[in-house]
Amino acid sequence: MTGLANRAVFEDRLAQAQARLARRPGLAAVLLLDLDDFKGVNDAHGHVVSDHVIVTIAHRLEEVTRSSDSLCRLTGDEFLYLAEGLTNDDEAEQLALRLLEVFTQPIAVPGAQLEVHASVGVVVWDGATEGFQRVIQHADSAMYEAKRRGKGHYFLYTPDLEQQSVSRFALAQELRHALHAGELSMYYQPILDLASGEVTGFEALMRWRHPERGFVPPNVFIPLAEQSELILELGAFALRESVREASVWPARGSLGAPFVTVNLSSRQFHDPELIKLITTSLATHNLAPERLVVEITESVTLLDVAETLNVLEQLQRRHVAVALDDFGTGYSSLSYLALLRPAILKIDRSFVSPPEESDHNDTLLQMIVSLGQRLQMTVLAEGVETAEQLERLQALGCDLAQGFLFSPAVPAPEVARTRERVLS
Repeated sequence: MTGLANRAVFEDRLAQAQARLARRPGLAAVLLLDLDDFKGVNDAHGHVVSDHVIVTIAHRLEEVTRSSDSLCRLTGDEFLYLAEGLTNDDEAEQLALRLLEVFTQPIAVPGAQLEVHASVGVVVWDGATEGFQRVIQHADSAMYEAKRRGKGHYFLYTPDLEQQSVSRFALAQELRHALHAGELSMYYQPILDLASGEVTGFEALMRWRHPERGFVPPNVFIPLAEQSELILELGAFALRESVREASVWPARGSLGAPFVTVNLSSRQFHDPELIKLITTSLATHNLAPERLVVEITESVTLLDVAETLNVLEQLQRRHVAVALDDFGTGYSSLSYLALLRPAILKIDRSFVSPPEESDHNDTLLQMIVSLGQRLQMTVLAEGVETAEQLERLQALGCDLAQGFLFSPAVPAPEVARTRERVLS
């Protein structure tokens, strides 16, 4: 379909490269590219569109392939790249960045502009590693580490990754057990109304207390769940628990009972059972729909814009609000914002608490707040860590804020006490 070499051809070229390295010592590199969340593209748009995306990516990769290198399609959404004539690791990493640049431009499909990203595992190779399978296994380990650290990135293989791969598999099995053993729970981080200073809501965040490992970070176990149907089970648990626990939060102050925001994964947002799950959870625990906010990222909405608008309309009819998370970090944020019209616009923490303060960042922050106000959206800043950041947000007229300056996420029994402490 793509016109690229297949696995058998790549294996032969790898063997030839190994022979050349035996005659003239040097370095080669094998890079494994795996498309991020590609199953969602296939589910949302069908095989015809997903095939078009694969062919488009294949052609773009061919355009940046050096004449001395080899490119092949390994499986449905995986590509292998063999680079020869290298002298150090840095050259391999530069190649990885060059390949990732292929994914900076969206791909046009009927009715949508799809953002497609990839994670890259990089193995620098001196020809000593035996066998095609061994090299691919190393590249695969590096690729999954790249996904764990953030999709759309690359990672250079190190020998300790093999043990980590074994540990990840074991952890994935334990996570499935944890869901049914009561090891998972929801924690809640307060969201403040900056005009009144009152706590107006809480963001629900999942926590896993492993009986032997202690707390397992969400950025470790959530990506594991996303690799299987387990992410739907975790998402359903998070929604039901958050609605149940929020239903007993009392009203206080001028803002009434606080709302709760729940993050939805890509798979969950496009799950046909989502609306039924939300409706049933609200009815079961007698929570007013106005007190539930579902959070989605821009990448979730871009999988299928028509389906996204359909889901948003159904949520709106049920008076459930939607928050667009991580705003300002996506390619098409501005072009889709007016179309999606979320009730809440969450400013990514990279604009609120940047690694380095600058006039450039401050200008961007000001523009995002102003944009949300002009579109009549509630603007929520996340990651507030200092009093100076809070003062700046208040001066800009930002509506809501959350962050460690006020409180970390706390377990449900501490919500009332935390609310009192923040208010004081």
